[in-house]
Amino acid sequence: MRIIPFGGSGHEAEVAGWLHQTWWHFDGWSLAETIDYCARARGPAAPVVWVATVGGRPIGTVALDLDDLFQRPELNPWLASLYVVPEARGGGIGAILVRYVETFAAAAGHERLWLFTPDKAGFYNRLGWRHEGPENWHGEAVTLMSRRIGGPSPLP
Repeated sequence: MRIIPFGGSGHEAEVAGWLHQTWWHFDGWSLAETIDYCARARGPAAPVVWVATVGGRPIGTVALDLDDLFQRPELNPWLASLYVVPEARGGGIGAILVRYVETFAAAAGHERLWLFTPDKAGFYNRLGWRHEGPENWHGEAVTLMSRRIGGPSPLP
């Protein structure tokens, strides 16, 4: 598996289609806006969007983003837009993509990452993410989670 930047991957339309259909249209984005934003999100700081490929075929995506849960602007950055194609789920690709973002964000100097999920809290909990409480996203109950990824270790 290779993890490459979204922009210039050659998979922009397909991967943006996944993101747009699954989440981004809820925030009022058009497909063209989703493609444009993701293609420009190349870092070195957030936002950054990546594509996971196997044999040159896209199988997943993930982002390090800003302001993902708009009612919580004080929380940044966010692990966002984790998506694995249905036929590749259950094989550890999602966990690899999560760890990729955690490593990237820690190397960039971030101490904590945030995410929200409507239904995958158990998955993230198994990866060391902590529940921070309930939130709401477009009328849907979601779980706010965080993970400490860098900075000084807390004293015992």
